[in-house]
Amino acid sequence: MRIDLERVRKLAEKVSDVKPILNAFDERFFPEKGVEKELVTSYFLFLTAIDHRTRVDNIYHKEIDGELFFGSDLLFRLAKLKYNEDPEFYTAKSMERLSFKEFKEVFMPEGVTLRDPDLRVTLLRDLGSKLIRLYDGRTINLIEMAEERIKGTPMKPGLLELLKSFIAYTDPAEKKSYLLMKFLERRGLFSPKDPENQQVPVDNHLIRIAIRTGLLRLEKSWYPLLRNERRSTLEEDVALRLMTRAAFKQVAEEAKITPFVLDDFLWSHGRTICMRDGPLCEECSIRTACLGGGSWFSWAKEPFNENWYY
Repeated sequence: MRIDLERVRKLAEKVSDVKPILNAFDERFFPEKGVEKELVTSYFLFLTAIDHRTRVDNIYHKEIDGELFFGSDLLFRLAKLKYNEDPEFYTAKSMERLSFKEFKEVFMPEGVTLRDPDLRVTLLRDLGSKLIRLYDGRTINLIEMAEERIKGTPMKPGLLELLKSFIAYTDPAEKKSYLLMKFLERRGLFSPKDPENQQVPVDNHLIRIAIRTGLLRLEKSWYPLLRNERRSTLEEDVALRLMTRAAFKQVAEEAKITPFVLDDFLWSHGRTICMRDGPLCEECSIRTACLGGGSWFSWAKEPFNENWYY
């Protein structure tokens, strides 16, 4: 496995003028402006902790007030509806004693099926319990302890290291940790002194784009995984995501944009254009940067590994 430096340059040319897409103040999904910092940081900490694969048989969707939501959007939309009723729901005290019944009422309304709900409840309880024991139950204490650093030292850990205390944030490729930082940065709640340590939060969409564009060049031994003929091992999964992260870091640096801004584009592109099934290559804005002009590995699908990391 290697990074194709020519693809790095070509992709960087295509994305150099992209702008942030994620609106962390969108009141359909997130707390409104002017809300107490503790409530906002807690909301993002707990929701990001369970923001991994949602779909069972590719289905997790619901129409709410005439608008169809699916996947992560539905998870956050349902969470926000509960927040509107009870902002204190997303606090350490509440999450520590969260019941499956309470979780189901929020995230699995009638007719909606969510992948691994029991696991998500466990992740939330662990997060709530440890937040109480380590940070007096206050998310803002966790953020402040990082002293505006993504990475730190054993004596002065950054937010990345501090988050590893929680099971939900133990991913070796740190997807949820970087996604949380992106949310907090957009809300003005975390302004890292070490922006050079930003990384894209790697999920299915980013892996797929890295493979299909030829940004990542894989040996033929990977092909059965790309055809989904077998599931990847955890070691293969982590290796692929870390290489994807490193590759897009190079693209961001070449394009002179931040990894978080690049992630906005890639995540949206993967959901709407470079989809797992039936990619819309003719409508692709980066097609000319794609190896083979869109024909390279257009058949490839990201490998699957069962985990709660992304």
